[in-house]
Amino acid sequence: QGVDLEYDGSREGLRNLVDTVLSDVLMGLQTRMKHLTRMQQTVMADKFVKGKEAFVEKMWKLTEDTKGMNGEGVDGESGVGMQVITPEHIRMCMREVGQELAM
Repeated sequence: QGVDLEYDGSREGLRNLVDTVLSDVLMGLQTRMKHLTRMQQTVMADKFVKGKEAFVEKMWKLTEDTKGMNGEGVDGESGVGMQVITPEHIRMCMREVGQELAM
């Protein structure tokens, strides 16, 4: 099912959260990457960075879209966006990023 993830509502906080989560993914990919040529590793790393940045931007857009509801953020404080990311938010953004990167 997944768990909800929290962050401080800032773009940098979101980027740090994504970096933390992806560090576990990267650890798992290291063994696979060792079997690739340097050129293939470079291409994969480039795709990974582009995908991560696109994902962060999609998530940030989602958080920005939640601001301003009745003049307040999601948590009821003015100007504060979504501070909890649900598995559904992640699936939605991953789907959009995947479609964009496939083009």
